Amino acid sequence: MIKSSTLFPNYASFSLRFVKGAPIRYQLLRSYKKLATISRTCIGRLMILSERLSQLLATIDSDSPEAEIIRSLIM
Repeated sequence: MIKSSTLFPNYASFSLRFVKGAPIRYQLLRSYKKLATISRTCIGRLMILSERLSQLLATIDSDSPEAEIIRSLIM
């Protein structure tokens, strides 16, 4: 199993701590922007991983046990 901190080292200690004394709108917007950035990063990395798995699947025997494992990861 791959740890999320390995894939996303910048976000290993992500928290939604609020800035003391800041308006709640600012705090919520700041948190939303952090979450949006993390989401975009995750989606991008998942797309790259899917592409790499597809390339790997194309290079091995389609009836092998390894191919079945890769297909299950892609689906």
